[in-house]
Amino acid sequence: EEKVQELGALLEGPSGASKEETEALENQVQGLNDQIESISQNLTTAEEREAQLQNEINQLQAALKESKDENGALEGELCSTADECEKLHAMLVQANTEKEELVTAKESLEAQLHEMNAKLQEVESKVLSLLKDLNGKAAEVAQAKELAKRQAEEFQSLFESTSNDYKEERGRLLEKITNYESEIKEKESGIFEIQKRCKAMMTQLNKSNDREGELLQTVAMQEQVRRSLHNKVMQLSGNIRVYVRVRPRLQSEASKSKSNTFSFPSLFESCSDSSSGSDKPDEDLTKKFIIATEPEKDRGGLSQRRKKLKFGFDNVFSPREDQNSIWKATE
Repeated sequence: EEKVQELGALLEGPSGASKEETEALENQVQGLNDQIESISQNLTTAEEREAQLQNEINQLQAALKESKDENGALEGELCSTADECEKLHAMLVQANTEKEELVTAKESLEAQLHEMNAKLQEVESKVLSLLKDLNGKAAEVAQAKELAKRQAEEFQSLFESTSNDYKEERGRLLEKITNYESEIKEKESGIFEIQKRCKAMMTQLNKSNDREGELLQTVAMQEQVRRSLHNKVMQLSGNIRVYVRVRPRLQSEASKSKSNTFSFPSLFESCSDSSSGSDKPDEDLTKKFIIATEPEKDRGGLSQRRKKLKFGFDNVFSPREDQNSIWKATE
């Protein structure tokens, strides 16, 4: 009964039973069939034993009837025979009880066998469906394998053609690399020459910078000499010097006229103007000049005739210069 219960628990397990579990169930069913056959044989043996005992009882009853006609000497034997008959009767009752139990066990085992056969058929149907699925998947795998084989052949042919193209491209690239290397060598030689020229130019530039520093020092010394001479001249001619600084234009003034009213010619421009036929050819070269241009006027469509007035001062500062420039100039 415990084995049958275990078999029932196995059959009530997951629906996705495998082939191994099915074989195990079939083996258990075969074992139960063997047990049923052995129980049937035991029942047959018990029936034969019952028939044999019944025959013996009949024989004993016949012998008992015959022994009644015998003398009193056989009464003791009769008593023993009766005891044996009772024992045989008890054995017969026990055999009948065992027979009934075996029949009941046989019926229960047959019911369990029927249930197991039903479950086995269900498992077999599931196994068959799984086998069908596996066969379908095996066909799909075979198709995929065939497709992979064709793709491998195509890839092999493509690889061979690509390798030939690659060899040709590699030859061309090697040729280009050789040309590039030769060009690089030429460029490197040119760069080396340029570097040599740059070094020479840097050396010359350093010399020029040194020369410039010397010239600036000379200019500064000459400026000091000029200032001292100028101060001596000013002491001789007078200590009053007139400086002028033009303020920047206001926004309202800039909106009225786009052109600047004042201009600040350099010393060379003043010299060129005086040499080109000015009204005052003998201008003082120690002075700096400012030119004031007459503002624009509405002349009714006529061309503008703006006068220019030129004024000389000891120093002139444009609107771009600040107070520091003025203080440095007065030192």
